[in-house]
Formats: sequence, C-alpha cells, structure tokens
Amino acid sequence: MATEEQVQAPPAPAGQPSGADQPSGGERGKGRVFDLVPDKRGAAINGGLYALLAAVSLYVAVLVAEPNSVRFYVLYFVFFLALFQGFTVVVRHCLHRTPKSVVRIEIAGKKVRVTRRNGDVAELTRDVDYTRRKQVLVLQGQTHDNQKVSEVIRAGALEGDAFENLLAALKRFR
Repeated sequence: MATEEQVQAPPAPAGQPSGADQPSGGERGKGRVFDLVPDKRGAAINGGLYALLAAVSLYVAVLVAEPNSVRFYVLYFVFFLALFQGFTVVVRHCLHRTPKSVVRIEIAGKKVRVTRRNGDVAELTRDVDYTRRKQVLVLQGQTHDNQKVSEVIRAGALEGDAFENLLAALKRFR
C-alpha cells in the first residue's frame, strides 16, 4: 500500500497551467511564472496577411510576369517564402502547436527558464536581454553551456496584463 508521500498527482502537460490556483502571470515560490496561451486573434490576422501576400505574389508571377523571367522566379520565391513563414508564425508563435513552441516563462533571481511544448527547458543565465516591438517581445540569452536562445513572445499569448508584468519582471536584466 502506498503512503501519502509516494502518491503524487501527475504533472500537468506542457503548455497547461498546473492548477487553478496558479494563474497566468502569477507568483510561485520566489519567482514569477507566465503561462502562454494560444493567440487565436493574432493567428487569424497573421494568417490572413501572409495568405494575402502569397496569393498576390502567385497571381502576379503566373498571370503578369513572363515565364522564365527573373521577375517570375522572384515572385515565385516570394510566394513560397510567405507560405512557409506564415505557417511558422501562425503555428509556432501564435498557436503554440510545434514541439519547440514556448509555453511557459519563469523568472527567478538572475535566471529565466523557458519551457517548450515538448518539455525541454532552457535556463538563460548569461547575457539575458529583451527587445520589445509593439506587441512582440524577443527574449534572448545564453544557457550555462553557452547555447544561444532566442524566443518570440506575442502580447496576445499572455492573458490580461501579464505582458506588462513580464516586461516589468524582465527590467532587472537591463
């Protein structure tokens, strides 16, 4: 028979909060934890813009540009670039569906832990820096073994005022 110490609840799947008492952007222990959620509005906007770019470039490449001309190949390249980049932005950065998508950020002391959907954790300990451009935050740093990490976090992926709380928590690294 198992004792109470041996019986433990299974861990929450990656990308899911580990309990209702631990909201997004809340404090756990000594650090701050920010759970990212899918940004469906951002996915729709970015998907629409990339689809429009792909459609226009394909239309111009096929119907306007002469076949086998430089303009045709440049526009055909732009079509595939918009297609693949749009897929990456929507699926990885907005919807968090790929294994390398960021699902949690923990800030404790002088360390930032970035948890990915597949369970990998990158602990940024050196050269932690961030850049904010409107509603997008780029978090950069190095792990203890000098591996460089750069992650994109969209404001829509954080609920409520958690984006501003994340920026305030990251100010200590400036």
